[in-house]
Amino acid sequence: MPSIDRSDPYLDNLKRESRERHKAHPKTRNPLISRMYSDKRYRTVREDKLRINLLCERCEAAGRYVPAVHVHHRVKFSEGMSELEKWRLLMDYRNLESLCRKCHEAEHRHDSAIVAREDPNRAVHEDLLHFRR
Repeated sequence: MPSIDRSDPYLDNLKRESRERHKAHPKTRNPLISRMYSDKRYRTVREDKLRINLLCERCEAAGRYVPAVHVHHRVKFSEGMSELEKWRLLMDYRNLESLCRKCHEAEHRHDSAIVAREDPNRAVHEDLLHFRR
């Protein structure tokens, strides 16, 4: 079995980039949001949404039948919201939308474009999020 050279600069660079992307991810920046998304109650609501809406809601409206893999929140959390308001938005089934990968990425690219107009430096940082896969 071939061994992996762990001193490879290419691998070191990939590890460093991975750590940077992980730090930049919005869910990891705010401990409250991270805790909310990992909460068992939210995970159950998310799984129920994907079980009930198997297809991407946007694609289905356009006559395409694409499996949904993401649950998107239509109304986003804002800085001024209380913790209770954030929990209500997170758990509100009417605020959830089942999306395919392409529609979900397009939604977040749209959000990044809005941020770019408000803060050009933040948009560059947010674009890194779409690079991770």
